[in-house]
Amino acid sequence: MNYWERLSHLKLMSLQRRRERYVILMMWKTYHNVVPNSCNIKFVETTRYGTKAVLPSLSKSSSMRNQTLYDSSFAVRGPKLWNKVPSDVKADELLTVLKPVCRSFLL
Repeated sequence: MNYWERLSHLKLMSLQRRRERYVILMMWKTYHNVVPNSCNIKFVETTRYGTKAVLPSLSKSSSMRNQTLYDSSFAVRGPKLWNKVPSDVKADELLTVLKPVCRSFLL
């Protein structure tokens, strides 16, 4: 069996999807003040899209190395993933409800 068949057989997500799920859950915890907001991520309420996270800005004249570090940081990856999640998924008030919904969204 190859990697994808084993994942399907064991009913697991790929490593990338598991990391993305973890980031979305951490963003939810940050939004609901379950964990400290050490990255100073700001959230805005919109009528059309619900809760959105604001991406931090980066200078256009930054080196390529700094841009790569910026793109791979939690302060950027977290809001990007959070903003892609549908508003009804983000609206869940309980983490126990969010986990399976988040899993089905990522699959």
